[in-house]
Amino acid sequence: MYRYPLGFFLVAIGFSWFFWSLSVTANIKAGSLLGIILLAAGGLGPSVSAMGFLTWGESRSVWKDFKSRLFLFGSGSWKPWIFLFAFPLILQVLSICGSILLGAPEKQLIPREEFHSPLKLIPFAALVFLFGPVPEEIGWRGYGLPALLRSVSSIYASGLISCFWCLWHIPLFFIPGYPLGDLLKEPLRLLFYLLDFFPNTLLYTWLFFSTKGSVAAAILFHWSGNFWGMAFETGTLAEGIALLLKTVCALHIAGRLQRS
Repeated sequence: MYRYPLGFFLVAIGFSWFFWSLSVTANIKAGSLLGIILLAAGGLGPSVSAMGFLTWGESRSVWKDFKSRLFLFGSGSWKPWIFLFAFPLILQVLSICGSILLGAPEKQLIPREEFHSPLKLIPFAALVFLFGPVPEEIGWRGYGLPALLRSVSSIYASGLISCFWCLWHIPLFFIPGYPLGDLLKEPLRLLFYLLDFFPNTLLYTWLFFSTKGSVAAAILFHWSGNFWGMAFETGTLAEGIALLLKTVCALHIAGRLQRS
């Protein structure tokens, strides 16, 4: 079952980098029509790779397992499902409030413009859902994680995924007009962003086991994290506090994963 972890990650990264490198080399802005098309095409890399290996490299039993996990809702305890919606919001609020107590601006608590109108919020939430969570998690947690778990521990698998996941994002820093490019001008924020991948992946791995491998849970957790992460304009201090809090939670979860 799920026999090609290294092949999956290499194809996923290669597919995405091909389209994103076109934007970088041709200096195509992220906000242009062609730029959006190339961004979206590159974002499909993890799911295209997963579907390719599932179709041409795996047995029918693996396909059956994958499809059963893709729309698996409410399996096991209800607590992980509360966690995946609540944790990103609570983390965001606590980090912002903590930074304000340490002297950061209070305006961080004001949501971005899209949150002031349902007509803007609904399309925004849909875009956040479709561009990132769905195509990524079909690959990362749909195929990549169970493939790695065949041969390595959950902690080691999380470390490997976090490295590949981080590497996958690299071209996005150099696409003209893409928000990640701003981090190159702020080394501390860039460091926080890169360090976030490992504790974040540990949370996904715990969620994977807690929901019996539900891909739907991973998609919703990814969406919730992106949605609330973009809801507020946070400063460097708040982002540092968020990383610290998430790391503490991830270390606690890592202990539980080792014992399980």
